[in-house]
Amino acid sequence: MAALISRESGALIDSDAGAVTEHSGVSRPGIAAKMPRKGAPNVAELSARLFGAYTIDGGSIRLAGCTLEPMPIVHVKGAADSGAAVAEVRLSSSKTSIAETEEAIDLYLNASGEKLDASTIASLALDELVTIDKPPKLKKAEHEHLVQLARQHVADAADEQIEIIWCRYAAGKLRFTIGPEFVELPFADWAVRLAPPPYVCPHSGRATYHLAAIDDGRVVAAEEIAVCEQTGRFVPRSELVNCSVSGKRILRELTETCPATGLAVLRDAMIECSICGTRVSPQALYKNRCRFCTDARPTGKDDPRLARILAHPSLAEWHHWKIAVTPESLVLVASGAWQRLLIVADTHSYEPKRLFERNRLQVKWREVPRERWPEELGSRISSRGA
Repeated sequence: MAALISRESGALIDSDAGAVTEHSGVSRPGIAAKMPRKGAPNVAELSARLFGAYTIDGGSIRLAGCTLEPMPIVHVKGAADSGAAVAEVRLSSSKTSIAETEEAIDLYLNASGEKLDASTIASLALDELVTIDKPPKLKKAEHEHLVQLARQHVADAADEQIEIIWCRYAAGKLRFTIGPEFVELPFADWAVRLAPPPYVCPHSGRATYHLAAIDDGRVVAAEEIAVCEQTGRFVPRSELVNCSVSGKRILRELTETCPATGLAVLRDAMIECSICGTRVSPQALYKNRCRFCTDARPTGKDDPRLARILAHPSLAEWHHWKIAVTPESLVLVASGAWQRLLIVADTHSYEPKRLFERNRLQVKWREVPRERWPEELGSRISSRGA
């Protein structure tokens, strides 16, 4: 609608002309202008209704803008049932209940042509109306649009059957402020039934009427605030995870996901595998080796993963191989009659990253110094793989 009434006055605000003028009368004598006998609350009353629903720990609440505008509802009284797809409801003598009927019906349409449901009709008290001597003024085109809405549903509706009911509609925002931070909550509904909406916390998804600030200043649902057991900080519960080693609830940002177990672990509690270097949870280690390394399985020389490793002359002479795969490396174990060689190679380039050796009677692997790599990977081996 181009014409609106200012918040608490009878002045007409014409959004097309940009001017404020006084109004009087109705645009069409045969079409009555009415309003519910039950008055709508003013801005102060709405504010009190809204503010009282919220608890703001250490903060405040105020309106961050509010409009209270009269909006038209088209009422067609006692229309004959034409079989159109409309709501066949009328107010019963009890004034609050709605009863189905196959006889005459009352239609209530908003300015967009949508039918008002029974709950809205009752909450706006549209069964008890009074005539407005000086209704909001409508431009001719706007008035004709409302009448046309009525006749789209009841083609033969006489002017005497059509009323334009003016009800106030409230819209605005609430602002919740704690310290330097604030959040806003929009509201919009018919003024007589406007109820305080819950604030849905974007950090937890919790709908609440109780807000508080956490240590970093963010305003959140108070019910969802928890303490990080590692730092002692107050944070949203959704940002905490269980450390699979300590069992503490800690901030997700302090953890890593163990690639072997898939569980969250405090970053400082992760341990590097002594062979492949993969950082894993202590639970994924056995004798300082991770589950990846200890899961080496026999493979043949026709394994395509061995092809580029066996390109090194000496390695081709080893006949017995096992292979394990880590997130970033291949772990290859070559076995001969007496000697053992372990190679940690890059998963993508297949370039060796570490070399280890031992004999069959030794338990621990000894790392081969880099200066000996040409010897181990070159042409030194002759009968080691027998």
